[in-house]
Amino acid sequence: MGIRAVSRHRLVLIALAVTFSAVACGQQESPAVSTPPSVTAQAGQTSTSVVPAPMVISPVFVYHLHGEAHDVRLSSAVLWVSEFNGTEVVLNGFSTAGKLISHILLGSSNSSGVNSHLQVAADGSIWVSDDDTLYRFSPGTRTVDSIQLAVKDRYASPGALSETTALPGTWISAFTFNAAGNVVVARNNVPVLEVLTASGQVSQTVTIGGNITSVSDMDLRADGLHLLVGRPTRVAEAVTPLVEPLELTAALSAPPAPLRSSFLGLTDVFLPNGDSIQTSSSGEATMTRADGSAAIVKLAQKNVTINNPAGNPVDVTVRKQLYGAGLGPDNTVWALLAAFGGGTDLVQLR
Repeated sequence: MGIRAVSRHRLVLIALAVTFSAVACGQQESPAVSTPPSVTAQAGQTSTSVVPAPMVISPVFVYHLHGEAHDVRLSSAVLWVSEFNGTEVVLNGFSTAGKLISHILLGSSNSSGVNSHLQVAADGSIWVSDDDTLYRFSPGTRTVDSIQLAVKDRYASPGALSETTALPGTWISAFTFNAAGNVVVARNNVPVLEVLTASGQVSQTVTIGGNITSVSDMDLRADGLHLLVGRPTRVAEAVTPLVEPLELTAALSAPPAPLRSSFLGLTDVFLPNGDSIQTSSSGEATMTRADGSAAIVKLAQKNVTINNPAGNPVDVTVRKQLYGAGLGPDNTVWALLAAFGGGTDLVQLR
């Protein structure tokens, strides 16, 4: 099995290294705050250049989930959110107004879901990855089936499962669909993409150029395979979206999906409309629009007292943490934020 993601208790642990935050479950947040008006010099006075304050977006609370959630996808006027509660993985369906309308058990899992991905296939089925398992939910029949992959992958790099490897394991790190509707999977420490049959057997492998060995997310679109490479460490490695013109051909009218990468409490999301949300090492989140304009996502914060590794109480500032994001109708941005006390808040970024 691949390394499980940081547990649900990681909020306190991460606070010792970086600043992040959380808000109380169900707390309504204020509407967006616009840029203050510019200052104009009076007649006879020397004009002074005033740098306007950056735009600020305040998340608007919609719904609280008790588990961790990292992906939001829109399909047939339903917002789908996969949730990991420590013992199970479930699929939640929301109306575009944020009302819960479906709650489907996919299977057992003690994962936090940070390495999981949620995708919508061209036939309308909803897929969720969890370590070495792919779950498929068919809304028309309300049925769930799954594909279980072997931990020992024949194409894995040497030492892929060794504890001396930086990130040992061969979990599913990303997946999408080719034109025939087959699943195309990227796995940790596996240097090729694998096309799977319905039973999970590898029917084809696809080599990616540029010595790319770490795919955090991917989505097949009309202009090629969109890949998110690397993880948001903000230290030595940049997260890079790129397009590979691989021989997979375009997906069968599947809606384009966001690309997400998470690592050590940091999350970057690149939305298919050209917008992106990225977090810094201090836990701050910035939304950059497709036109180049940027705004700060206001993540609520509070001061708490915890014990340091020596057992002594210390005061730290915790900030609500970005887990993921997606698009609703009319490019409405929906985000998932870690909630104070555990769980995840579904919010709108307006």
